Amino acid sequence: MKKQSKGLEGIEVPNKSDLELKNVLYCIENKMTGDKYVGVSTRKFKDRLIQHLTLHSKQNSSAVNGRTSLYIDLNKYGPEIFKTYVIEQNDDYDYLIGEERRLRLDDEDYSRYSERDLYRDLSRKREYTKIVCTSINDNKVLVFKSQAECGRHFNCHRTNVTRALRGEYNLKRKWKVTYE
Repeated sequence: MKKQSKGLEGIEVPNKSDLELKNVLYCIENKMTGDKYVGVSTRKFKDRLIQHLTLHSKQNSSAVNGRTSLYIDLNKYGPEIFKTYVIEQNDDYDYLIGEERRLRLDDEDYSRYSERDLYRDLSRKREYTKIVCTSINDNKVLVFKSQAECGRHFNCHRTNVTRALRGEYNLKRKWKVTYE
C-alpha cells in the first residue's frame, strides 16, 4: 500500500496522481452524510487539501475554527469519513469558477457545505466606486471607499458590511448599506 502524503493522514484519495495536479475543480465528500464540498485551486491539489485538513480545521483562532459546516464536520467526524477527488482539471480559471458555482447552485448535495460561499463576490475587481450607508431614522448619508473602511468607521468586521450589502440585515440595526 502506498504511503499517504504528510498532512493527508486519514482522508481517502482514490487517485493519488491527482494530488500533483494544479488548476483543479475538486470535491471533498462526507461518506457518512453524502454532503459534498466543491472548490477550485490553482495550487497543487495536495497543498489545498493539506490546508483544509490542518490550517482550517485544527486552529483554535475564532477566525477559522468551525467557521463552515465542512470544518465543523471535519472536527466532529475526523478526516477518515471523507473522501476527496478531482472533478476536472483545466487551465482556464474562469471556466473552473463557473463550474464550481454551477455545481453549488444546481446540485443539492453541494448545498450544505457551500451555503457560506454561494453569494460571495467571484469577481477579482470591484465594480463599484463607493459604499453608501443611509441611516434609517434620519436619512443621514455616509460614503466609504471600501468595505474595510466602512467596517472601521462602525467598529465591525468588513464581512458584516458584506452581509449588509447583500441585504441580510441593516448594519448596526440602523444603517442601510448599498453599492454605488
